[in-house]
Order: sequence, then structure tokens, then C-alpha cells
Amino acid sequence: MSVLDLICYARTHSPFYRELYDGIEGTELTDLPVLDQAAFWAANTIRDNQVLTRAHTDGLIFKTGGTTKAPRVSFYTNG
Repeated sequence: MSVLDLICYARTHSPFYRELYDGIEGTELTDLPVLDQAAFWAANTIRDNQVLTRAHTDGLIFKTGGTTKAPRVSFYTNG
């Protein structure tokens, strides 16, 4: 899979990356915009997740306690 394929997949299946990559036509990693961490974590939530490229149906979800900032969520799928 090329970088362009990955960008196209993310743009097609993730609202967050659709907006982030809007208008990007490059094929190199250096052509991509720098990811704003605050925007990423704000969009990466258990409810109404805007980052995932498909529904999370099987696997694990880890959530931090949020002692230093807002809780953060990580999704892991099986297979």
C-alpha cells in the first residue's frame, strides 16, 4: 500500500482525516500536514469517534484515567 493509498483510505473512511487531508494531493509523507494533537484527541472519543476508519466491533478499548488532562482512548481490533 502506498502513502497515497493510505491517505485515500483514511480520507474516505474517517471524518477526522477527511477534513485534515482535504485538498492534499501529495504522495509523500512530507506532503501531509502536521497533526494537531489536541484536535486528534478531541476527535478520538468513545462516543461519536471521528478518527476511526470503521466501527469498532471487536477488540479492546483502553482509556486513561485523565489525571493529567482529559482521558485518552485507544482502540485495538482483533485481526
